[in-house]
Formats: sequence, structure tokens, C-alpha cells
Amino acid sequence: MAIASRKLWIAGPLTFKQDGVALIGRLPIFVTKDQGVGEHFWGFGTILVDLATLLEEAGVDELQTHYAVAIRGSDSLGSSGSVFHGDASVFSQKPILNKVSLPAGSWELAAVPRGGWVSLRCVL
Repeated sequence: MAIASRKLWIAGPLTFKQDGVALIGRLPIFVTKDQGVGEHFWGFGTILVDLATLLEEAGVDELQTHYAVAIRGSDSLGSSGSVFHGDASVFSQKPILNKVSLPAGSWELAAVPRGGWVSLRCVL
């Protein structure tokens, strides 16, 4: 996907044997051919991002004090990707949804108030 899009692609999250869960950012590198015409794929620039640290820095931990939160879109597949944070059932509880745009692809964040939605009755 990174090569095809020519953009930074976020894979994962993946669990590593060395302990921890991380995202893998892969940036394709293309170089000019010897004759100066066209390009060819040379390799990837790769970075690992600790998922727990990213979610903490993004404020998800704080958000979870008042809301049940879930995130889906493993491998940057948006709403069609699997849930990688929180309880998947949040997506079936009429959540507030927010698209998290990535350089290529997206995630979807869902949140519902802890204790459920408040139902209001109006008497006229």
C-alpha cells in the first residue's frame, strides 16, 4: 500500500515479542534511474510508534474517564478495519464517531458516555 500510494502508510498495530504494541510507519523511497529518466523503488524509511504512548499523548486516556472509547481501522483501513483499541461493542451503541485521517488511510474513533445516553422526556 505504501508503494502504490507513494505516501507514509501506517501498518498495525502489531504485538512485538520484545514487549509492547506498536504501529509501523513505512515511507516508500524512490530514486531517479541512472539515465535521469523515471524512478524506481529503493526501499522504506521505517519508524515504530508505541501505541500506548500515542494514545496517551493524543488524550485518549483522559477521554476514557468519561466515555467508553473504541478505535478501529487496523492497517489504516478505516471503518472496514478491525478494532484495535477498546471494546468493539461501542460501535453498536449509537456512538459519536470521528474519522482520524492518516497520510494514507484512516481510523475511526467511537465514544459513548459511561453509563449510557441520557434519555429526555418532554411533557407539553
